[in-house]
Amino acid sequence: MGNSRHRLAETLGAVALATDLAAGSAPETALGATVASVRIGRMLGFSTSDLSDVYYGSLLRFIGCTATATEVASLALGVDQVANYAVSMCDWVDPDQVEASLDTYLPRDVAETRRREALAAIRANHEGIPDLTAAHCAQALAFAGRLPLPAGVSELLRHMNTRWDGRFSEAVGSDIPIGARVILLAVNCEHHRRAGGTVSAVEVARARAGGQLDPELCALIEREAPAIFDGFDAPSIWPLFLESEPGGARWIEPGTVADVAGVLADFADQKSGWWLGHSHRVASLAAGAAAFLNLDPDELAELQIAALVHDIGRVAVANGVWEKPGALDPIERRLVESHSYQTETVLSLSSLFQPVAVLASSAYERGDGSGFHRHNRVIDARAGLLAAADVYDALTHDRPWRDALEGPAAAAELRAMVSDGLLLPDCARAVLEAAGHRRRASEQVYPAGLTRREVEVLVLLARGAQTKVIAARLSISAKTADHHIQSVYGKTGARGRAAAALFAAQQGLVRS
Repeated sequence: MGNSRHRLAETLGAVALATDLAAGSAPETALGATVASVRIGRMLGFSTSDLSDVYYGSLLRFIGCTATATEVASLALGVDQVANYAVSMCDWVDPDQVEASLDTYLPRDVAETRRREALAAIRANHEGIPDLTAAHCAQALAFAGRLPLPAGVSELLRHMNTRWDGRFSEAVGSDIPIGARVILLAVNCEHHRRAGGTVSAVEVARARAGGQLDPELCALIEREAPAIFDGFDAPSIWPLFLESEPGGARWIEPGTVADVAGVLADFADQKSGWWLGHSHRVASLAAGAAAFLNLDPDELAELQIAALVHDIGRVAVANGVWEKPGALDPIERRLVESHSYQTETVLSLSSLFQPVAVLASSAYERGDGSGFHRHNRVIDARAGLLAAADVYDALTHDRPWRDALEGPAAAAELRAMVSDGLLLPDCARAVLEAAGHRRRASEQVYPAGLTRREVEVLVLLARGAQTKVIAARLSISAKTADHHIQSVYGKTGARGRAAAALFAAQQGLVRS
């Protein structure tokens, strides 16, 4: 990260992939809609400035979708992404179309009576759809105001759901900014093109002309569809998307990186009221804990950014899983574990976040390799701090399946995880220090049930010291030193220096 600038389009393209995951859309739907929007704008003679507004407005078109994930999931059998997609595939002002689309896409692995009840509930709440879209718009505008975007983007986002016929909106027809009309057309057509090819894109434009969509723009789609969607059959349109940026690249300056990461944090945490503020709190706690481990400034900066974005992949998992009040079944557990993989995937697309992609997605790895998604043994101090900070914050806040723990109980739980080899001792200790907990050294809990003295012996063993040297260094007899050595071997399962060194490194006991 350092002092480098990073291309804004590349980073927001990664964000757009996350919005596809959150909205239930096929990967790169937002990118395709963005390319199509720019091409339509060029056919209409847009200025470079107006094209830039359309480009970034289209990219952020769905960034508000996490705002209502809980409400949508509660109506749609817990699967907010599927419901979002179903509504995007129909003209939402028509309750018959909404019900038919949902009937097509909602899961069928539930009792038919439950499906029918869900469809009836959605139909009964049909008049509430404008309120949901208004919440999407409000969130998109709030996030856009925190990003280094062209000045006209916010005005387009304000009208991102405004219909040509003026239903449920203040603006109507040509009063709607032309850029917003282009984006809405491109989004609808790209959804249908991905489902049924260019023919389907043309058909939806024809069907919604004069209602949801500008009829003149729909006529343009009918005439120019092959040119507008040229190259979209490539395995990935990421290169095409980057090439389509109008007027040269825009940049994220070094001083604004935390602001951009903060938007991703809030986008992820808005997914459920249970997570609000989580990522920012984890970042603050991890940074505070880092002071006790003497991380250098660059390491600290990367840790803070990684902590802010560590849960971006959460948006890929349905709220019915996240908000389940009871135990997860094996499939649900796998879905939860998949979210750290999605975090790494999203972050790896951006040169800004790629350096912290592995670190951020390591938040749920554990010291014994029992975490996810790589099942690696955590030995890196930053990953250990991130994991401990994430656990502590989760423990001290309500979750659907349990109430928040008070500070002392949460601290005891963290220490128990250290004893079980799940968290690195020095990292957990630093997080507890940063959270305001203090323990005397004699009370410290070490992994594998080791005592403080045994940890001192283990570290010396790991560094190759023989029994006599250990005795001299610790001012104890050789017989006592040997007793401690045998106890260390018995508790850790280690035999010899190499095994002792590996255990000590995995448990974070050799960093001082």
